[in-house]
Amino acid sequence: MNQSEKTAIKIYVPLFVLLVTVIVSVIIVYTKADQKEKQFTSKSNLWGMEINQSIYGNDGEKASESAKEEIDKLHRMISHKVEGSDIKKINDGAGEKWIRCNEETIKIIDRCVDICEKSEAMFDITTLKLTDLWGFEKKHKSLPDSMSIDKALDNIGYEQIKINRDVNRIKIDNDYSGINLSQVERGIACEAMLNVYKNMGVDYAVSSVDGVVGVYGNKPEQPFWKISIKEATDEQEEAAIGFIKLTNGYISTVGGNENKVLIGDKVYNKVINVKTGYPVENNIDSVTIVHNDAMIVNALSYICFNEGQEKCKELLESYGAQAIYVYNDKNIYVTPNLRESFTLVNTEYKLID
Repeated sequence: MNQSEKTAIKIYVPLFVLLVTVIVSVIIVYTKADQKEKQFTSKSNLWGMEINQSIYGNDGEKASESAKEEIDKLHRMISHKVEGSDIKKINDGAGEKWIRCNEETIKIIDRCVDICEKSEAMFDITTLKLTDLWGFEKKHKSLPDSMSIDKALDNIGYEQIKINRDVNRIKIDNDYSGINLSQVERGIACEAMLNVYKNMGVDYAVSSVDGVVGVYGNKPEQPFWKISIKEATDEQEEAAIGFIKLTNGYISTVGGNENKVLIGDKVYNKVINVKTGYPVENNIDSVTIVHNDAMIVNALSYICFNEGQEKCKELLESYGAQAIYVYNDKNIYVTPNLRESFTLVNTEYKLID
Protein backbone atom coordinates (compact mmCIF):
# COMPACT_ATOMS: atom_id res chain seq x y z
CA MET A 1 0.00 0.00 0.00
CA ASN A 2 1.58 3.29 -1.09
CA GLN A 3 1.57 6.54 0.84
CA SER A 4 -1.33 8.10 -1.10
CA GLU A 5 -3.56 5.08 -0.35
CA LYS A 6 -2.73 5.29 3.34
CA THR A 7 -3.57 8.98 3.33
CA ALA A 8 -6.91 8.29 1.63
CA ILE A 9 -7.79 5.68 4.24
CA LYS A 10 -7.01 8.11 7.05
CA ILE A 11 -9.30 10.69 5.45
CA TYR A 12 -12.22 8.57 4.30
CA VAL A 13 -12.60 6.12 7.20
CA PRO A 14 -13.39 8.88 9.75
CA LEU A 15 -15.72 10.48 7.21
CA PHE A 16 -17.49 7.16 6.70
CA VAL A 17 -17.87 6.68 10.48
CA LEU A 18 -19.21 10.21 10.79
CA LEU A 19 -21.68 9.60 7.96
CA VAL A 20 -22.93 6.37 9.59
CA THR A 21 -23.33 8.17 12.92
CA VAL A 22 -25.37 10.94 11.29
CA ILE A 23 -27.59 8.44 9.50
CA VAL A 24 -28.23 6.46 12.71
CA SER A 25 -29.02 9.69 14.59
CA VAL A 26 -31.47 10.75 11.91
CA ILE A 27 -33.16 7.33 12.04
CA ILE A 28 -33.50 7.54 15.83
CA VAL A 29 -34.94 11.06 15.68
CA TYR A 30 -37.32 10.05 12.90
CA THR A 31 -38.39 6.94 14.81
CA LYS A 32 -39.16 8.95 17.94
CA ALA A 33 -41.06 11.54 15.96
CA ASP A 34 -42.94 8.80 14.11
CA GLN A 35 -43.66 7.07 17.43
CA LYS A 36 -45.34 10.23 18.75
CA GLU A 37 -47.51 10.32 15.67
CA LYS A 38 -48.61 6.75 16.38
CA GLN A 39 -50.14 7.52 19.75
CA PHE A 40 -53.87 6.77 19.86
CA THR A 41 -56.09 7.85 22.74
CA SER A 42 -59.75 7.17 23.34
CA LYS A 43 -62.34 7.70 26.05
CA SER A 44 -65.58 5.74 26.05
CA ASN A 45 -68.30 4.40 28.29
CA LEU A 46 -69.26 0.75 28.06
CA TRP A 47 -71.82 -0.94 30.30
CA GLY A 48 -71.51 1.96 32.75
CA MET A 49 -67.73 1.69 32.94
CA GLU A 50 -65.51 4.61 31.92
CA ILE A 51 -62.72 3.32 29.70
CA ASN A 52 -59.60 5.33 28.87
CA GLN A 53 -56.90 4.10 26.51
CA SER A 54 -53.55 5.59 25.45
CA ILE A 55 -51.86 3.25 22.99
CA TYR A 56 -48.49 3.77 21.30
CA GLY A 57 -47.29 1.99 18.17
CA ASN A 58 -48.87 0.53 15.08
CA ASP A 59 -52.62 -0.12 14.84
CA GLY A 60 -53.50 1.78 18.02
CA GLU A 61 -57.06 2.48 16.88
CA LYS A 62 -57.57 -1.14 15.87
CA ALA A 63 -56.17 -2.34 19.22
CA SER A 64 -58.47 0.07 21.06
CA GLU A 65 -61.55 -1.24 19.26
CA SER A 66 -60.48 -4.84 19.82
CA ALA A 67 -60.01 -4.13 23.53
CA LYS A 68 -63.53 -2.69 23.82
CA GLU A 69 -64.94 -5.68 21.95
CA GLU A 70 -63.19 -8.01 24.41
CA ILE A 71 -64.62 -6.10 27.39
CA ASP A 72 -68.10 -6.26 25.85
CA LYS A 73 -67.75 -10.02 25.36
CA LEU A 74 -66.56 -10.54 28.94
CA HIS A 75 -69.35 -8.40 30.40
CA ARG A 76 -71.98 -10.37 28.50
CA MET A 77 -70.46 -13.52 29.94
CA ILE A 78 -69.91 -12.61 33.62
CA SER A 79 -72.37 -9.84 34.51
CA HIS A 80 -75.32 -10.85 36.67
CA LYS A 81 -77.34 -8.11 34.95
CA VAL A 82 -77.11 -9.51 31.42
CA GLU A 83 -79.77 -11.98 30.36
CA GLY A 84 -78.15 -15.16 29.08
CA SER A 85 -74.77 -14.58 30.78
CA ASP A 86 -73.14 -17.46 32.60
CA ILE A 87 -73.54 -15.69 35.95
CA LYS A 88 -77.23 -14.88 35.34
CA LYS A 89 -77.86 -18.53 34.49
CA ILE A 90 -76.03 -19.69 37.62
CA ASN A 91 -78.01 -17.29 39.80
CA ASP A 92 -81.33 -18.23 38.20
CA GLY A 93 -80.59 -21.91 38.84
CA ALA A 94 -79.38 -21.42 42.42
CA GLY A 95 -80.29 -24.31 44.69
CA GLU A 96 -81.33 -26.52 41.77
CA LYS A 97 -79.20 -26.66 38.64
CA TRP A 98 -75.65 -27.24 37.53
CA ILE A 99 -74.94 -24.68 34.79
CA ARG A 100 -72.54 -25.31 31.95
CA CYS A 101 -70.23 -22.29 31.61
CA ASN A 102 -67.49 -20.94 29.43
CA GLU A 103 -64.06 -22.08 30.49
CA GLU A 104 -63.10 -18.46 31.13
CA THR A 105 -66.01 -18.10 33.58
CA ILE A 106 -64.82 -21.18 35.44
CA LYS A 107 -61.32 -19.68 35.77
CA ILE A 108 -62.68 -16.35 37.01
CA ILE A 109 -64.96 -17.93 39.63
CA ASP A 110 -62.12 -20.22 40.71
CA ARG A 111 -59.82 -17.25 41.25
CA CYS A 112 -62.52 -15.35 43.11
CA VAL A 113 -63.18 -18.25 45.47
CA ASP A 114 -59.45 -18.40 46.18
CA ILE A 115 -59.48 -14.71 47.17
CA CYS A 116 -62.55 -15.35 49.37
CA GLU A 117 -60.68 -18.14 51.16
CA LYS A 118 -57.41 -16.24 51.60
CA SER A 119 -59.22 -13.15 52.90
CA GLU A 120 -61.19 -15.28 55.36
CA ALA A 121 -64.44 -14.05 53.78
CA MET A 122 -63.58 -10.34 54.08
CA PHE A 123 -64.32 -10.60 50.36
CA ASP A 124 -67.26 -12.68 49.14
CA ILE A 125 -68.88 -12.88 45.72
CA THR A 126 -72.21 -14.36 46.90
CA THR A 127 -73.59 -10.95 47.93
CA LEU A 128 -76.10 -10.38 45.15
CA LYS A 129 -79.22 -10.41 47.36
CA LEU A 130 -77.60 -7.91 49.73
CA THR A 131 -76.41 -5.51 47.03
CA ASP A 132 -79.79 -5.72 45.31
CA LEU A 133 -81.45 -4.62 48.57
CA TRP A 134 -79.43 -1.42 48.64
CA GLY A 135 -79.88 -0.84 44.91
CA PHE A 136 -77.26 1.88 44.60
CA GLU A 137 -77.64 1.86 40.83
CA LYS A 138 -81.39 2.39 40.90
CA LYS A 139 -82.81 5.83 40.14
CA HIS A 140 -84.96 5.92 43.27
CA LYS A 141 -83.02 4.68 46.30
CA SER A 142 -84.38 3.79 49.72
CA LEU A 143 -83.08 2.17 52.88
CA PRO A 144 -83.75 -1.59 53.11
CA ASP A 145 -85.34 -2.90 56.29
CA SER A 146 -83.21 -4.71 58.87
CA MET A 147 -85.05 -8.05 58.52
CA SER A 148 -84.28 -8.21 54.79
CA ILE A 149 -80.64 -7.34 55.47
CA ASP A 150 -80.37 -10.08 58.11
CA LYS A 151 -81.87 -12.64 55.74
CA ALA A 152 -79.44 -11.67 52.99
CA LEU A 153 -76.50 -11.88 55.41
CA ASP A 154 -77.54 -15.33 56.57
CA ASN A 155 -77.35 -16.58 52.99
CA ILE A 156 -73.97 -15.16 52.05
CA GLY A 157 -71.18 -17.72 51.79
CA TYR A 158 -68.73 -18.47 48.99
CA GLU A 159 -68.63 -22.09 50.20
CA GLN A 160 -72.03 -22.55 48.53
CA ILE A 161 -70.36 -22.33 45.12
CA LYS A 162 -69.60 -25.74 43.66
CA ILE A 163 -67.37 -26.14 40.61
CA ASN A 164 -67.06 -29.24 38.44
CA ARG A 165 -64.01 -28.45 36.33
CA ASP A 166 -64.17 -31.70 34.38
CA VAL A 167 -67.38 -30.66 32.64
CA ASN A 168 -67.20 -26.86 33.16
CA ARG A 169 -70.26 -26.65 35.35
CA ILE A 170 -71.06 -24.45 38.35
CA LYS A 171 -73.84 -24.60 40.92
CA ILE A 172 -74.89 -22.54 43.94
CA ASP A 173 -76.28 -24.79 46.66
CA ASN A 174 -78.44 -22.11 48.32
CA ASP A 175 -81.51 -20.95 46.40
CA TYR A 176 -81.45 -17.56 48.24
CA SER A 177 -78.00 -16.61 47.09
CA GLY A 178 -76.38 -15.18 44.01
CA ILE A 179 -73.01 -14.25 42.53
CA ASN A 180 -72.04 -10.60 42.00
CA LEU A 181 -68.63 -9.95 40.41
CA SER A 182 -68.85 -6.16 40.42
CA GLN A 183 -65.88 -5.83 42.78
CA VAL A 184 -63.54 -7.57 40.35
CA GLU A 185 -65.12 -6.87 36.95
CA ARG A 186 -63.11 -3.68 36.39
CA GLY A 187 -59.90 -5.56 37.05
CA ILE A 188 -60.92 -8.37 34.72
CA ALA A 189 -61.72 -5.83 31.99
CA CYS A 190 -58.45 -3.93 32.42
CA GLU A 191 -56.42 -7.15 32.27
CA ALA A 192 -58.29 -8.16 29.10
CA MET A 193 -57.33 -4.86 27.45
CA LEU A 194 -53.64 -5.33 28.20
CA ASN A 195 -53.79 -8.89 26.85
CA VAL A 196 -55.23 -7.52 23.60
CA TYR A 197 -52.35 -5.04 23.34
CA LYS A 198 -49.84 -7.82 23.90
CA ASN A 199 -51.42 -10.08 21.28
CA MET A 200 -51.59 -7.26 18.74
CA GLY A 201 -48.00 -6.21 19.31
CA VAL A 202 -48.50 -2.58 20.33
CA ASP A 203 -45.37 -0.93 21.74
CA TYR A 204 -46.69 0.32 25.06
CA ALA A 205 -49.92 1.57 26.60
CA VAL A 206 -51.70 2.79 29.71
CA SER A 207 -55.41 2.12 30.15
CA SER A 208 -58.05 2.37 32.82
CA VAL A 209 -61.49 0.99 33.59
CA ASP A 210 -63.03 3.28 36.21
CA GLY A 211 -60.64 3.10 39.19
CA VAL A 212 -58.42 0.32 37.83
CA VAL A 213 -55.34 1.34 35.84
CA GLY A 214 -52.99 -1.00 33.96
CA VAL A 215 -49.70 -0.30 32.19
CA TYR A 216 -48.18 -2.32 29.37
CA GLY A 217 -44.69 -2.15 27.88
CA ASN A 218 -41.77 0.19 28.53
CA LYS A 219 -41.82 3.87 27.69
CA PRO A 220 -38.66 4.79 25.73
CA GLU A 221 -38.13 8.16 27.41
CA GLN A 222 -38.32 6.87 31.01
CA PRO A 223 -38.46 3.46 32.73
CA PHE A 224 -41.76 4.02 34.54
CA TRP A 225 -45.28 5.41 34.25
CA LYS A 226 -46.48 8.19 36.56
CA ILE A 227 -49.98 7.33 37.78
CA SER A 228 -51.77 10.05 39.76
CA ILE A 229 -53.62 9.44 43.01
CA LYS A 230 -56.44 11.97 43.03
CA GLU A 231 -58.94 13.44 45.42
CA ALA A 232 -62.49 14.35 44.50
CA THR A 233 -63.48 17.74 45.84
CA ASP A 234 -66.99 18.80 46.77
CA GLU A 235 -67.22 20.39 43.33
CA GLN A 236 -66.45 16.98 41.79
CA GLU A 237 -63.18 18.29 40.40
CA GLU A 238 -60.18 16.04 40.72
CA ALA A 239 -56.87 17.24 42.11
CA ALA A 240 -53.70 15.19 42.38
CA ILE A 241 -52.61 14.15 45.86
CA GLY A 242 -49.48 12.46 44.56
CA PHE A 243 -48.30 9.97 42.02
CA ILE A 244 -46.90 6.44 41.85
CA LYS A 245 -44.03 5.38 39.62
CA LEU A 246 -45.26 2.15 38.08
CA THR A 247 -43.07 0.01 35.80
CA ASN A 248 -45.66 -2.74 35.24
CA GLY A 249 -48.88 -4.15 36.63
CA TYR A 250 -52.02 -2.49 37.95
CA ILE A 251 -53.38 -0.10 40.53
CA SER A 252 -56.94 0.03 41.84
CA THR A 253 -58.49 2.87 43.84
CA VAL A 254 -61.72 2.68 45.84
CA GLY A 255 -63.21 5.67 47.63
CA GLY A 256 -63.74 9.37 47.11
CA ASN A 257 -66.97 11.05 46.04
CA GLU A 258 -67.53 8.66 43.14
CA ASN A 259 -68.13 5.88 45.66
CA LYS A 260 -70.76 7.78 47.63
CA VAL A 261 -74.51 8.09 47.24
CA LEU A 262 -77.21 10.19 48.89
CA ILE A 263 -80.18 8.32 50.36
CA GLY A 264 -82.67 10.57 52.08
CA ASP A 265 -80.59 13.16 53.91
CA LYS A 266 -77.53 10.95 54.53
CA VAL A 267 -74.50 10.19 52.37
CA TYR A 268 -73.53 6.49 52.22
CA ASN A 269 -70.53 4.64 50.82
CA LYS A 270 -71.43 2.30 47.98
CA VAL A 271 -69.09 -0.29 49.47
CA ILE A 272 -71.11 -2.65 51.66
CA ASN A 273 -69.61 -4.46 54.63
CA VAL A 274 -70.38 -8.16 54.10
CA LYS A 275 -70.28 -8.74 57.87
CA THR A 276 -72.80 -6.07 58.93
CA GLY A 277 -74.83 -5.74 55.73
CA TYR A 278 -74.56 -1.96 55.82
CA PRO A 279 -72.39 0.51 53.89
CA VAL A 280 -68.89 0.98 55.26
CA GLU A 281 -68.44 3.74 57.82
CA ASN A 282 -64.85 4.54 58.74
CA ASN A 283 -62.24 7.29 58.57
CA ILE A 284 -60.82 6.19 55.20
CA ASP A 285 -61.36 8.44 52.21
CA SER A 286 -59.75 6.13 49.67
CA VAL A 287 -57.49 3.11 49.28
CA THR A 288 -55.15 2.44 46.36
CA ILE A 289 -53.60 -1.01 45.84
CA VAL A 290 -50.62 -1.89 43.63
CA HIS A 291 -50.16 -5.45 42.34
CA ASN A 292 -49.30 -7.30 39.13
CA ASP A 293 -52.66 -9.14 38.99
CA ALA A 294 -55.65 -7.03 37.95
CA MET A 295 -58.34 -9.14 39.63
CA ILE A 296 -56.42 -9.30 42.89
CA VAL A 297 -55.69 -5.57 42.90
CA ASN A 298 -59.38 -4.82 42.34
CA ALA A 299 -60.56 -7.15 45.10
CA LEU A 300 -57.93 -6.00 47.60
CA SER A 301 -58.87 -2.34 47.11
CA TYR A 302 -62.42 -3.12 48.26
CA ILE A 303 -61.24 -5.34 51.12
CA CYS A 304 -58.78 -2.75 52.44
CA PHE A 305 -61.30 0.09 52.12
CA ASN A 306 -63.78 -2.03 54.06
CA GLU A 307 -61.56 -3.52 56.74
CA GLY A 308 -58.82 -0.92 57.23
CA GLN A 309 -55.06 -0.84 57.56
CA GLU A 310 -54.40 -3.13 60.53
CA LYS A 311 -56.77 -5.94 59.59
CA CYS A 312 -55.43 -6.14 56.06
CA LYS A 313 -51.70 -5.98 56.79
CA GLU A 314 -51.13 -9.75 56.68
CA LEU A 315 -53.39 -10.21 53.68
CA LEU A 316 -51.46 -7.60 51.68
CA GLU A 317 -48.17 -9.23 52.67
CA SER A 318 -49.42 -12.67 51.65
CA TYR A 319 -50.13 -11.35 48.13
CA GLY A 320 -47.03 -9.16 47.95
CA ALA A 321 -49.33 -6.18 47.32
CA GLN A 322 -48.74 -2.55 48.32
CA ALA A 323 -51.25 0.03 49.53
CA ILE A 324 -51.89 3.74 49.99
CA TYR A 325 -54.48 4.69 52.60
CA VAL A 326 -55.82 8.24 52.36
CA TYR A 327 -57.68 9.24 55.52
CA ASN A 328 -60.41 11.82 55.99
CA ASP A 329 -58.06 13.99 58.08
CA LYS A 330 -55.68 14.14 55.06
CA ASN A 331 -53.12 11.82 56.60
CA ILE A 332 -51.67 9.25 54.21
CA TYR A 333 -50.15 5.88 55.03
CA VAL A 334 -48.03 4.16 52.37
CA THR A 335 -46.80 0.58 52.87
CA PRO A 336 -43.00 0.41 53.24
CA ASN A 337 -42.14 -1.19 49.89
CA LEU A 338 -44.10 1.46 47.99
CA ARG A 339 -42.70 4.58 49.68
CA GLU A 340 -39.81 5.11 47.27
CA SER A 341 -42.23 4.91 44.33
CA PHE A 342 -44.76 7.39 45.77
CA THR A 343 -44.37 11.17 45.56
CA LEU A 344 -46.66 13.50 47.53
CA VAL A 345 -47.47 16.73 45.65
CA ASN A 346 -50.39 18.18 47.62
CA THR A 347 -49.10 19.98 50.72
CA GLU A 348 -52.51 19.75 52.40
CA TYR A 349 -51.78 16.06 52.96
CA LYS A 350 -49.24 14.53 55.33
CA LEU A 351 -47.42 11.20 55.17
CA ILE A 352 -47.57 9.18 58.39
CA ASP A 353 -45.72 6.08 59.65
